[in-house]
Amino acid sequence: MFSFSQILKGRSRFITKLRRNNQDQKPTPQETKPRVLLWLSLVLLTGVTSCMDHSGKGFIPSGDYQKYHQRKVNVVRVVDGDTIIVDVPDGKKEITRIRFWGMDTPETAKPRFKKKSQWLANQAMALVQKLCKHQKVTLILEKHDQRGKYGRLLAYIQLEDGRILNEVLLEKGLAKYEGRFGHSHQWQYQQIYLQAKAKGIGLWNRQARKKYLANRRAQRKKSPQ
Repeated sequence: MFSFSQILKGRSRFITKLRRNNQDQKPTPQETKPRVLLWLSLVLLTGVTSCMDHSGKGFIPSGDYQKYHQRKVNVVRVVDGDTIIVDVPDGKKEITRIRFWGMDTPETAKPRFKKKSQWLANQAMALVQKLCKHQKVTLILEKHDQRGKYGRLLAYIQLEDGRILNEVLLEKGLAKYEGRFGHSHQWQYQQIYLQAKAKGIGLWNRQARKKYLANRRAQRKKSPQ
């Protein structure tokens, strides 16, 4: 196996030689094809080598992966049904905000934006609080992606009893399957979501949802305009 520096030197010599040849004479199509293939091979080999660690296993852990993967942490706060805060410094912050992989719970109330809680948002949050607040959990990360849109760490949350909290929320119908972003448990989470939906539990309980919406409409009529 060539080292990364050897490949770069070889590529530089090849480019220099190719430029000299181009200045001397215009290559024929028969001469150009092997050169193009060689160039593509060097580019591909450079990319593969740059992604390999020194052990040759093909994966260089990111800073987040090394820091958080399989780490036991203490949950200091539950933000909502799919976001928690743990007692590990994150850059200049004293804590780390974590977003659950592969699922999405209803939004809780945001008084600042005059938004009320969505249906079952408080129940999802209450379950997360019950299962992990002020308790130890183990963070499990994906190799390919560790941060979400807002800089939150993406993780699977393993409880002390071995269960994965992400899956528990899906099983109880308190979370929707999130399939926009690929992850290693995507098919499994989709099946759990479909089973909960088929059972008509949680978010998929139509009668309970109708009753909830009727109460919301009644409250709006009573509230002053």
